[in-house]
Amino acid sequence: CKKEIYRSPSLLKRTKDRFCSRKCRSNNQLGRVLSKERIKNMRKGIIKSLLEGRGIKNPTSIEKKVYEELKSRGVLFETQKLINKKFLVDTFIPSLNLIIECDGDYWHGLERVQRKDKSENAYLLKCGFSVLRLSELEINNGSFKKRLFL
Repeated sequence: CKKEIYRSPSLLKRTKDRFCSRKCRSNNQLGRVLSKERIKNMRKGIIKSLLEGRGIKNPTSIEKKVYEELKSRGVLFETQKLINKKFLVDTFIPSLNLIIECDGDYWHGLERVQRKDKSENAYLLKCGFSVLRLSELEINNGSFKKRLFL
């Protein structure tokens, strides 16, 4: 919003931001565009973390529901699988060469994320993988179980 605000010297030592309110700060941070260099460095850090055997995130509630269903069916699968050092997928079933993505309704409803998902799908299909995308709604109401043709 470009408002001039006063911060006491002690507050400036603790915080680096200079926003007039929390709402202004969150709007600014959500709208910022990351530089290509920053994204490249973030990706390198994620790949390094995965190659060292450390995960980068805990599974979401919808991912846990899919994992439980796969376990109950006796399917062997991998979670947080890094594909070709390029994409981190939620679930990979090696025996079927199948990737299952659990898409939360909020994030995957955003236009930029939908474009990313579309390009990711195209890349994975070109590499010979099958891709199954499950929405949060169908996972929560249980209808995804019919789509699992395992």
